[in-house]
Amino acid sequence: QQKIFPHFFCGGAIAFAVAGNEANAKMAIEDCKDALILGRKRAYTAKEIKIIVRDAVRSICEKYVDTRPSKAERELADFQLIIACTLKAGFVQLSSSLGPSVLAVDRFTCQGVGWDVGHHIMERGYDPNMRIKDAVIVAIQALGAAKRQVPNIGGQSQFFVMGEQFVSGLIGHDPVETERLILEYEKAAELLLLRAGD
Repeated sequence: QQKIFPHFFCGGAIAFAVAGNEANAKMAIEDCKDALILGRKRAYTAKEIKIIVRDAVRSICEKYVDTRPSKAERELADFQLIIACTLKAGFVQLSSSLGPSVLAVDRFTCQGVGWDVGHHIMERGYDPNMRIKDAVIVAIQALGAAKRQVPNIGGQSQFFVMGEQFVSGLIGHDPVETERLILEYEKAAELLLLRAGD
């Protein structure tokens, strides 16, 4: 299913990546989109964006997650978001939600049931000075590893690229083919290591 939801507004763009309870996550996203108007005359500031996103996430958590009577029901209702925002004024911010909290992220973040596998791969391979196409390869490797090692993760990998003055769905790679090639490489490297051990 669709996991990334971009939205354009006066002075910039925002994109949400969803993990956890899809319905609750989408309600928070809809509330943000309703608050961020494309036809507004004055461009939004970074502070206004932060307040809108935090209010929307907190409101949905309070109404639809925290009100569940049991811990198991709250876990099923819980959701996480990764939020990327860019403003024409030159502001770019990556944020991540955990419960009702939304905090800025310095380098990268992983969410969902495969976050620890993804985080391990990203920690080893990510460099803030790398080219976007190289960062995408590391991200595809992280997603592929999570799909192989964690139950209930699957589907086609989805990407959305944002920078200071651009927003694009184009990443320069076919995620399905790249994932297949990375898996093929990892299997060959494992086999080579075993043979070297002999």
